[in-house]
Amino acid sequence: MNYFNNLKIGTRLVLAFSLLVLLIVLVGLQSVIKAKSVQSGLEDITERRMLIVAEANDLRLEVNRQARSIRNIALLATINQREKIKVEEEAVEKSRKHVADILAIMDKQIQAPKGREILAEMLASRTKFADGLNQFIKQIDNGQQQEAVTFLLEGLRPVQLAYLDDINEMVKFQTEGASTASAAAVGDVAALQTTVIAAVLVAALMAIVLGVWIVRSITRPINQAVGVARAVAEGDLTLSIRVNSTDETGQLLQALSDMQAGLVKVVANVRNGSESVSTASAEIAQGNNDLSARTEQQ
Repeated sequence: MNYFNNLKIGTRLVLAFSLLVLLIVLVGLQSVIKAKSVQSGLEDITERRMLIVAEANDLRLEVNRQARSIRNIALLATINQREKIKVEEEAVEKSRKHVADILAIMDKQIQAPKGREILAEMLASRTKFADGLNQFIKQIDNGQQQEAVTFLLEGLRPVQLAYLDDINEMVKFQTEGASTASAAAVGDVAALQTTVIAAVLVAALMAIVLGVWIVRSITRPINQAVGVARAVAEGDLTLSIRVNSTDETGQLLQALSDMQAGLVKVVANVRNGSESVSTASAEIAQGNNDLSARTEQQ
Protein backbone atom coordinates (compact mmCIF):
# COMPACT_ATOMS: atom_id res chain seq x y z
CA MET A 1 0.00 0.00 0.00
CA ASN A 2 2.93 2.34 0.73
CA TYR A 3 4.04 1.84 -2.86
CA PHE A 4 0.77 3.27 -4.17
CA ASN A 5 0.82 6.08 -1.60
CA ASN A 6 4.27 7.07 -2.82
CA LEU A 7 3.11 7.35 -6.42
CA LYS A 8 2.91 10.83 -7.86
CA ILE A 9 -0.59 12.25 -8.19
CA GLY A 10 -0.26 12.37 -11.97
CA THR A 11 0.86 8.73 -11.99
CA ARG A 12 -2.16 7.73 -9.92
CA LEU A 13 -4.51 9.51 -12.31
CA VAL A 14 -2.84 7.92 -15.33
CA LEU A 15 -3.02 4.51 -13.67
CA ALA A 16 -6.71 4.89 -12.85
CA PHE A 17 -7.64 6.08 -16.33
CA SER A 18 -5.47 3.36 -17.88
CA LEU A 19 -7.35 0.68 -15.96
CA LEU A 20 -10.67 2.09 -17.12
CA VAL A 21 -9.45 2.33 -20.70
CA LEU A 22 -8.17 -1.26 -20.51
CA LEU A 23 -11.56 -2.42 -19.31
CA ILE A 24 -13.26 -0.54 -22.15
CA VAL A 25 -10.87 -2.11 -24.66
CA LEU A 26 -11.54 -5.60 -23.28
CA VAL A 27 -15.28 -5.03 -23.49
CA GLY A 28 -14.88 -3.72 -27.02
CA LEU A 29 -12.84 -6.77 -28.09
CA GLN A 30 -15.39 -9.10 -26.51
CA SER A 31 -18.17 -7.24 -28.29
CA VAL A 32 -16.37 -7.48 -31.62
CA ILE A 33 -15.80 -11.22 -31.17
CA LYS A 34 -19.43 -11.86 -30.25
CA ALA A 35 -20.66 -9.60 -33.04
CA LYS A 36 -18.46 -11.48 -35.50
CA SER A 37 -19.96 -14.75 -34.28
CA VAL A 38 -23.47 -13.36 -34.70
CA GLN A 39 -22.59 -12.07 -38.17
CA SER A 40 -21.18 -15.47 -39.14
CA GLY A 41 -24.34 -17.19 -37.93
CA LEU A 42 -26.58 -14.80 -39.82
CA GLU A 43 -24.50 -15.17 -42.97
CA ASP A 44 -24.75 -18.95 -42.64
CA ILE A 45 -28.52 -18.62 -42.45
CA THR A 46 -29.15 -15.97 -45.09
CA GLU A 47 -26.36 -16.57 -47.60
CA ARG A 48 -26.10 -20.37 -47.52
CA ARG A 49 -28.85 -22.31 -45.81
CA MET A 50 -31.78 -20.23 -47.01
CA LEU A 51 -30.27 -20.19 -50.50
CA ILE A 52 -29.93 -23.98 -50.42
CA VAL A 53 -33.51 -24.33 -49.17
CA ALA A 54 -34.72 -22.07 -51.98
CA GLU A 55 -32.77 -24.09 -54.56
CA ALA A 56 -34.07 -27.36 -53.11
CA ASN A 57 -37.65 -26.09 -53.33
CA ASP A 58 -36.99 -25.03 -56.91
CA LEU A 59 -35.55 -28.48 -57.60
CA ARG A 60 -38.65 -30.13 -56.14
CA LEU A 61 -40.78 -27.92 -58.38
CA GLU A 62 -38.81 -29.02 -61.45
CA VAL A 63 -39.14 -32.71 -60.56
CA ASN A 64 -42.89 -32.29 -60.19
CA ARG A 65 -42.95 -30.38 -63.48
CA GLN A 66 -41.18 -33.27 -65.20
CA ALA A 67 -43.60 -35.74 -63.60
CA ARG A 68 -46.52 -33.69 -64.88
CA SER A 69 -45.03 -33.61 -68.37
CA ILE A 70 -44.52 -37.38 -68.51
CA ARG A 71 -48.10 -37.94 -67.35
CA ASN A 72 -49.23 -35.59 -70.13
CA ILE A 73 -47.12 -37.54 -72.58
CA ALA A 74 -48.73 -40.79 -71.44
CA LEU A 75 -52.21 -39.31 -71.96
CA LEU A 76 -51.35 -37.73 -75.31
CA ALA A 77 -49.89 -41.01 -76.54
CA THR A 78 -53.27 -42.68 -76.14
CA ILE A 79 -54.77 -40.27 -78.66
CA ASN A 80 -51.66 -40.12 -80.86
CA GLN A 81 -50.95 -36.39 -80.42
CA ARG A 82 -47.33 -36.47 -81.66
CA GLU A 83 -46.89 -32.69 -81.88
CA LYS A 84 -48.07 -32.11 -78.34
CA ILE A 85 -45.93 -35.01 -77.13
CA LYS A 86 -42.95 -33.26 -78.73
CA VAL A 87 -43.75 -30.06 -76.86
CA GLU A 88 -43.89 -31.94 -73.56
CA GLU A 89 -40.60 -33.71 -74.30
CA GLU A 90 -38.95 -30.34 -74.98
CA ALA A 91 -40.35 -29.06 -71.67
CA VAL A 92 -38.82 -32.08 -69.93
CA GLU A 93 -35.45 -31.42 -71.54
CA LYS A 94 -35.56 -27.74 -70.55
CA SER A 95 -36.40 -28.71 -66.98
CA ARG A 96 -33.48 -31.15 -66.94
CA LYS A 97 -31.05 -28.36 -67.82
CA HIS A 98 -32.49 -26.19 -65.07
CA VAL A 99 -32.09 -29.07 -62.60
CA ALA A 100 -28.43 -29.40 -63.59
CA ASP A 101 -27.89 -25.69 -62.88
CA ILE A 102 -29.64 -25.97 -59.50
CA LEU A 103 -27.54 -28.94 -58.44
CA ALA A 104 -24.36 -27.13 -59.49
CA ILE A 105 -25.26 -24.22 -57.21
CA MET A 106 -26.10 -26.55 -54.34
CA ASP A 107 -22.85 -28.44 -54.79
CA LYS A 108 -20.92 -25.19 -54.27
CA GLN A 109 -22.96 -24.07 -51.26
CA ILE A 110 -23.24 -27.29 -49.25
CA GLN A 111 -20.24 -27.81 -46.96
CA ALA A 112 -21.38 -29.85 -43.97
CA PRO A 113 -20.58 -33.60 -44.16
CA LYS A 114 -24.21 -34.52 -43.52
CA GLY A 115 -25.34 -32.13 -46.23
CA ARG A 116 -22.83 -33.61 -48.67
CA GLU A 117 -24.13 -37.07 -47.83
CA ILE A 118 -27.73 -36.06 -48.55
CA LEU A 119 -26.60 -34.35 -51.77
CA ALA A 120 -24.91 -37.56 -52.89
CA GLU A 121 -28.16 -39.45 -52.30
CA MET A 122 -30.04 -36.80 -54.27
CA LEU A 123 -27.65 -37.13 -57.20
CA ALA A 124 -28.00 -40.92 -57.16
CA SER A 125 -31.80 -40.61 -57.13
CA ARG A 126 -31.64 -38.07 -59.92
CA THR A 127 -29.59 -40.47 -62.06
CA LYS A 128 -32.14 -43.25 -61.53
CA PHE A 129 -34.99 -40.87 -62.30
CA ALA A 130 -33.24 -39.58 -65.44
CA ASP A 131 -32.59 -43.15 -66.66
CA GLY A 132 -36.18 -44.10 -66.05
CA LEU A 133 -37.39 -40.97 -67.80
CA ASN A 134 -35.25 -41.79 -70.83
CA GLN A 135 -36.67 -45.31 -70.91
CA PHE A 136 -40.22 -44.00 -70.68
CA ILE A 137 -39.73 -41.50 -73.53
CA LYS A 138 -38.05 -44.16 -75.64
CA GLN A 139 -41.02 -46.48 -75.18
CA ILE A 140 -43.41 -43.67 -76.13
CA ASP A 141 -41.37 -42.82 -79.23
CA ASN A 142 -41.37 -46.51 -80.21
CA GLY A 143 -45.15 -46.67 -79.92
CA GLN A 144 -45.10 -48.87 -76.80
CA GLN A 145 -47.78 -46.90 -75.00
CA GLN A 146 -49.03 -49.70 -72.79
CA GLU A 147 -45.54 -50.71 -71.69
CA ALA A 148 -44.69 -47.03 -71.07
CA VAL A 149 -47.73 -46.49 -68.87
CA THR A 150 -46.99 -49.67 -66.89
CA PHE A 151 -43.37 -48.59 -66.43
CA LEU A 152 -44.52 -45.10 -65.41
CA LEU A 153 -46.72 -46.45 -62.64
CA GLU A 154 -44.61 -49.34 -61.43
CA GLY A 155 -41.05 -48.29 -62.23
CA LEU A 156 -40.71 -44.54 -62.65
CA ARG A 157 -43.19 -43.32 -60.04
CA PRO A 158 -41.41 -44.99 -57.04
CA VAL A 159 -38.08 -43.58 -58.26
CA GLN A 160 -39.60 -40.09 -58.48
CA LEU A 161 -40.98 -40.37 -54.93
CA ALA A 162 -37.59 -41.49 -53.61
CA TYR A 163 -36.01 -38.52 -55.42
CA LEU A 164 -38.50 -36.15 -53.79
CA ASP A 165 -37.85 -37.74 -50.39
CA ASP A 166 -34.14 -36.98 -50.74
CA ILE A 167 -34.94 -33.38 -51.69
CA ASN A 168 -37.25 -33.05 -48.69
CA GLU A 169 -34.52 -34.46 -46.47
CA MET A 170 -32.16 -31.75 -47.73
CA VAL A 171 -34.76 -29.05 -47.00
CA LYS A 172 -35.29 -30.46 -43.52
CA PHE A 173 -31.56 -30.62 -42.79
CA GLN A 174 -30.91 -27.07 -43.95
CA THR A 175 -33.95 -25.72 -42.08
CA GLU A 176 -32.81 -27.39 -38.86
CA GLY A 177 -29.32 -26.03 -39.42
CA ALA A 178 -30.75 -22.54 -39.87
CA SER A 179 -32.72 -22.92 -36.64
CA THR A 180 -29.58 -24.05 -34.81
CA ALA A 181 -27.57 -21.14 -36.21
CA SER A 182 -30.37 -18.74 -35.27
CA ALA A 183 -30.45 -20.07 -31.70
CA ALA A 184 -26.66 -19.74 -31.50
CA ALA A 185 -26.86 -16.14 -32.74
CA VAL A 186 -29.51 -15.35 -30.13
CA GLY A 187 -27.30 -16.92 -27.47
CA ASP A 188 -24.33 -14.85 -28.60
CA VAL A 189 -26.42 -11.68 -28.44
CA ALA A 190 -27.59 -12.56 -24.92
CA ALA A 191 -23.99 -13.30 -23.88
CA LEU A 192 -22.90 -9.97 -25.37
CA GLN A 193 -25.60 -8.14 -23.42
CA THR A 194 -24.53 -9.88 -20.21
CA THR A 195 -20.89 -9.03 -20.87
CA VAL A 196 -21.66 -5.36 -21.51
CA ILE A 197 -23.85 -5.07 -18.40
CA ALA A 198 -21.22 -6.78 -16.24
CA ALA A 199 -18.47 -4.59 -17.70
CA VAL A 200 -20.50 -1.43 -17.03
CA LEU A 201 -21.04 -2.47 -13.42
CA VAL A 202 -17.37 -3.37 -12.96
CA ALA A 203 -16.29 -0.11 -14.59
CA ALA A 204 -18.62 1.88 -12.36
CA LEU A 205 -17.37 0.08 -9.24
CA MET A 206 -13.77 0.50 -10.32
CA ALA A 207 -14.31 4.19 -11.05
CA ILE A 208 -15.84 4.69 -7.59
CA VAL A 209 -13.05 2.80 -5.81
CA LEU A 210 -10.27 4.53 -7.74
CA GLY A 211 -11.95 7.91 -7.35
CA VAL A 212 -12.32 7.52 -3.59
CA TRP A 213 -8.75 6.28 -3.27
CA ILE A 214 -7.29 9.13 -5.31
CA VAL A 215 -9.42 11.80 -3.62
CA ARG A 216 -8.58 10.55 -0.13
CA SER A 217 -4.90 10.19 -0.95
CA ILE A 218 -4.88 13.86 -1.98
CA THR A 219 -7.34 15.55 0.39
CA ARG A 220 -6.14 13.94 3.62
CA PRO A 221 -2.55 15.24 3.36
CA ILE A 222 -3.81 18.60 2.06
CA ASN A 223 -6.16 18.95 5.03
CA GLN A 224 -3.28 18.03 7.33
CA ALA A 225 -1.10 20.65 5.66
CA VAL A 226 -3.85 23.27 6.08
CA GLY A 227 -4.11 22.37 9.76
CA VAL A 228 -0.36 22.72 10.21
CA ALA A 229 -0.32 26.08 8.44
CA ARG A 230 -3.14 27.40 10.65
CA ALA A 231 -1.43 26.14 13.79
CA VAL A 232 1.80 27.86 12.81
CA ALA A 233 -0.12 31.05 11.97
CA GLU A 234 -1.60 30.93 15.49
CA GLY A 235 1.86 30.48 16.98
CA ASP A 236 1.56 26.76 17.81
CA LEU A 237 4.78 25.06 16.81
CA THR A 238 4.16 21.89 18.80
CA LEU A 239 1.76 20.21 16.33
CA SER A 240 3.09 16.82 15.19
CA ILE A 241 3.37 16.41 11.43
CA ARG A 242 3.21 12.84 10.09
CA VAL A 243 4.64 12.25 6.62
CA ASN A 244 3.54 8.89 5.18
CA SER A 245 4.34 9.32 1.49
CA THR A 246 6.83 10.82 -0.90
CA ASP A 247 4.36 12.18 -3.45
CA GLU A 248 3.58 15.86 -3.92
CA THR A 249 1.42 16.03 -0.79
CA GLY A 250 4.05 14.15 1.19
CA GLN A 251 6.69 16.58 -0.01
CA LEU A 252 4.42 19.47 1.00
CA LEU A 253 4.02 18.04 4.52
CA GLN A 254 7.76 17.42 4.72
CA ALA A 255 8.40 21.01 3.73
CA LEU A 256 5.96 22.22 6.40
CA SER A 257 7.69 19.97 8.93
CA ASP A 258 11.06 21.42 7.97
CA MET A 259 9.61 24.93 8.17
CA GLN A 260 8.17 24.18 11.61
CA ALA A 261 11.52 22.85 12.82
CA GLY A 262 13.24 25.95 11.45
CA LEU A 263 10.76 28.24 13.19
CA VAL A 264 11.31 26.37 16.46
CA LYS A 265 15.04 27.00 16.13
CA VAL A 266 14.44 30.67 15.29
CA VAL A 267 12.15 31.09 18.28
CA ALA A 268 14.66 29.33 20.52
CA ASN A 269 17.45 31.58 19.28
CA VAL A 270 15.30 34.68 19.77
CA ARG A 271 14.41 33.54 23.27
CA ASN A 272 18.06 32.90 24.11
CA GLY A 273 18.95 36.31 22.69
CA SER A 274 16.23 37.98 24.71
CA GLU A 275 17.46 36.33 27.89
CA SER A 276 21.01 37.46 27.14
CA VAL A 277 19.83 41.02 26.54
CA SER A 278 17.79 40.93 29.74
CA THR A 279 20.80 39.70 31.76
CA ALA A 280 23.06 42.32 30.21
CA SER A 281 20.50 45.03 30.95
CA ALA A 282 20.27 43.88 34.56
CA GLU A 283 24.04 43.93 34.89
CA ILE A 284 24.25 47.43 33.43
CA ALA A 285 21.53 48.64 35.77
CA GLN A 286 23.33 47.11 38.73
CA GLY A 287 26.56 48.76 37.63
CA ASN A 288 24.82 52.12 37.40
CA ASN A 289 23.40 51.68 40.86
CA ASP A 290 26.81 50.84 42.28
CA LEU A 291 28.37 53.84 40.58
CA SER A 292 25.69 56.13 41.91
CA ALA A 293 26.14 54.85 45.43
CA ARG A 294 29.89 55.45 45.41
CA THR A 295 29.40 58.94 44.07
CA GLU A 296 27.10 59.87 46.93
CA GLN A 297 29.56 58.52 49.51
CA GLN A 298 32.29 60.82 48.24
